[in-house]
Amino acid sequence: MNKLTKGFDSFPRLALFTYEASYYSLLLIPVFYYYVLKFIFRQIENNRWITLLLISVPMLMSLSFGVIGATLLTGIIMCVVFSKRLFRYKRPFIIIFSFIAVVLVSLTLLWVWLPGNAFFVRLENIFEGTDTSTNGRTKDSFTMAWRIAEIKNILFGAGLGQIKIMASEVVHKYYNYWGVYARYDIPNAMGETLAIFGIVGVAIRLFLEVWLFFKTKVFTNYYRLALFIFIFIYQFTGSFISNIVEYVIWILAFSNVFEQFNISKKT
Repeated sequence: MNKLTKGFDSFPRLALFTYEASYYSLLLIPVFYYYVLKFIFRQIENNRWITLLLISVPMLMSLSFGVIGATLLTGIIMCVVFSKRLFRYKRPFIIIFSFIAVVLVSLTLLWVWLPGNAFFVRLENIFEGTDTSTNGRTKDSFTMAWRIAEIKNILFGAGLGQIKIMASEVVHKYYNYWGVYARYDIPNAMGETLAIFGIVGVAIRLFLEVWLFFKTKVFTNYYRLALFIFIFIYQFTGSFISNIVEYVIWILAFSNVFEQFNISKKT
């Protein structure tokens, strides 16, 4: 049980043996994308729908809007990029649009029969800007990161190990709060990069990601491309620079693996 959003201070979210639900859902991403693509390309011989259900339900039960939202954006981008192939082949087209139809119908029924449910309440809080988790992982993280870096050097940042030290100084200076601060880190990978390494560090990070994208030809494989799009988006909405799961996803995206999903083999 943990706080989900304003109005739901104690709400069950699936995290299993991890420390929080968002970390658990991030762990599922490589497996989730792998089996979704296997399903689309008919590489699962038996119990295809059961397999799809077993990998989807845990993701939804985590109620991690960051991971789920980045996954939806990844799906939309993939559909736009491969729109010609999507409309050319009957099976992917039917699967994608059947999924969209099921989601829309489910959300409509949920709205009609249970309008005060946790999903819609949190979604409303996000749009109103009152969801503390979303604010903390996005706007507040970048604000804190900029102010920490600005104290030392906005171009080159405050340096490694300085966030925990300087967070209190920033809170005292800008928020006039002198009590015990809830946390002394920045729950955003790009925000932490800004605080520690400054604008130059952010520029180098983005350059390396784009360079490796073309160097390793990520765009030649559906699986690697989906992972790259997801983690590129997610680094702006959560995680942290020492997150092992994030590095695993980056490594999978930049490695010449899972050749069964090569685009040339599916055309």
